[in-house]
Amino acid sequence: MPRLDALESNTAIHPRVQTLTLDHPWSWLAKGWQDLLASPTTSLGYGIVFVVAGYLLIGIAVVADLFYLFFPLMSGFFLVGSIVAVGLYEISRRRELALPVSMGVALQAWRANGSQFAAFGVVLMLIFLAWMRLTMLIFALLFGGLTPSWENFVQRVFLSVESFPLLVAMLFMGALL
Repeated sequence: MPRLDALESNTAIHPRVQTLTLDHPWSWLAKGWQDLLASPTTSLGYGIVFVVAGYLLIGIAVVADLFYLFFPLMSGFFLVGSIVAVGLYEISRRRELALPVSMGVALQAWRANGSQFAAFGVVLMLIFLAWMRLTMLIFALLFGGLTPSWENFVQRVFLSVESFPLLVAMLFMGALL
């Protein structure tokens, strides 16, 4: 077993903490563009998979007359975005190491730390499911148990005075969760 002082001298064990400034996000965006330009098919293909998944979920909600789930579905994408981005991080990591990049590698990036991603995914899923249920409850309370139809959804939810408490409640609930 290695001695503790030998481990402490190893720089791989002690990562360097970098001080961030306000201009760092611009360099991150520039590096992201470089990754996109270096492997456009994989990067765009990876993104399209999740765009299509989002449209499918919204389409299912529309067909099933579950319009009140629009906000939590949209917000759910922000929740799972950190897990979904793992494939893009893998593309960037492999480019940095001059390794080949492919869609298969990007889609299987989570396997490197599968149990941690699974645990994080379960936590995000529970938050998302709670958000969905609370949204249904808020709609039921604020709209007298009736959900707006597709024809008057935008009018009743976005453009009416009665929707203001709904929007405030959903914003508060999202911040709380």
